Amino acid sequence: MAHKRLNGNVAEELIKDFMKIFRISLLLFCLGGLVFAKGLKLEGIIASVDNANKTITIDSFYGDSVVVKVLPNTEIELEKCGVFGMDKYGTFKDLLPGSFVEVKLYFQNFGDEGKTNPIAYEIEIECHKKKAY
Repeated sequence: MAHKRLNGNVAEELIKDFMKIFRISLLLFCLGGLVFAKGLKLEGIIASVDNANKTITIDSFYGDSVVVKVLPNTEIELEKCGVFGMDKYGTFKDLLPGSFVEVKLYFQNFGDEGKTNPIAYEIEIECHKKKAY
């Protein structure tokens, strides 16, 4: 069985098509990474609240304390805190030390030093979370 050689034009067209598909795949992969990068979640107990700077310090379940900035547009949700266990919206005043929270956050670079500060875009406070002690 003899192998046929591809015509130069056919080979070039195949390479162009492959490169086009490769570029589209690479672009979709990169965009997919950006979508998932926003979904960082932090769980823990509020250790302290700084009202002047609008930050909270969370003792994370992952073994570290993290200072998180709360912005005016941060959505604060009180889970099962309303009448008949319904959810309701809260404010910065509802962020009390000792409360169990789930924080969805993102990072933003400030200055030339490349430091990143976590910023909360959604905070869920568990009102009736059972504690071990």
